[in-house]
Amino acid sequence: MMKMEIAETFKRYGFEKVLDLAYQDPEKYLPYIMHFVDSISEDRFSSQRALVRKAIEEKDHPYHIYVRHLFHDLDPEIAKKLVTNIMIYAGIFGSKTRNEMKEIYGRKRWPWVIGMSEDYDLEEMDDMITQGEEVGIFIYLIEEPLTEEVLDMLKEHTHSTFVFFTDGDHLDSNRMSKIMKLRNIMITLTKEKEETMALLKKKCVYFGLSSKTIDEDWFEDKMNEGYYYLWYKTKSPDEFALLKTYRQKRPLLMVDESKDMYILENPHGSVLENIKNDRK
Repeated sequence: MMKMEIAETFKRYGFEKVLDLAYQDPEKYLPYIMHFVDSISEDRFSSQRALVRKAIEEKDHPYHIYVRHLFHDLDPEIAKKLVTNIMIYAGIFGSKTRNEMKEIYGRKRWPWVIGMSEDYDLEEMDDMITQGEEVGIFIYLIEEPLTEEVLDMLKEHTHSTFVFFTDGDHLDSNRMSKIMKLRNIMITLTKEKEETMALLKKKCVYFGLSSKTIDEDWFEDKMNEGYYYLWYKTKSPDEFALLKTYRQKRPLLMVDESKDMYILENPHGSVLENIKNDRK
């Protein structure tokens, strides 16, 4: 194992230990999460780290409630896995590799996210994820089908986070069992079904809703119903401005496909070929 890999293993292990302590005594140890992230960040993501720190430490911060929601209502092992994968692998470790790739290929930007449609077969999906992880990409958006075969394949990609877009019709006991064991799955419902949402809440899975509206009252309803995030596609600058006001004052994540995914970049197709030939 290379020295860098050894160092990253110890950093990840240390972060996981801090998360364990935070679950034992949230009031005392939650702030230590950001202390540890600061210590390994090499001064990257300073503004983002400051926002998360405020949400953790300031009790009157709108997202302080959200942090408590994660700790009290989400399965602890799922919560720890998602936080580790997103903050450490996609964030700290991934950014280091992505910066190296930008230097190698002479790029100003490098994608964080890869999207895969239902047109890809199992082998193509596995190959795309493997390619992506090698160049510092650890977040994947996957459309239906949410098959057991796909979930089995994801066992080989434990450091990545997978956001599934599904109508929920196939979320049977076998699939839910696999999701609980993988722990790095986010479920984005493409339609509202009371029984599906009740199952996800019962299993304490991290789930959201693909939304076609951002009306404030509706937004409030979804927050109270227990969704962890909403996925939306704004259609105008004014609509995006409205979305920003909601997510600044409401403790519910709102991901905008139009703006947020453009910033993170969401390539489709062969990862390296796409990066080398299509995205400037």
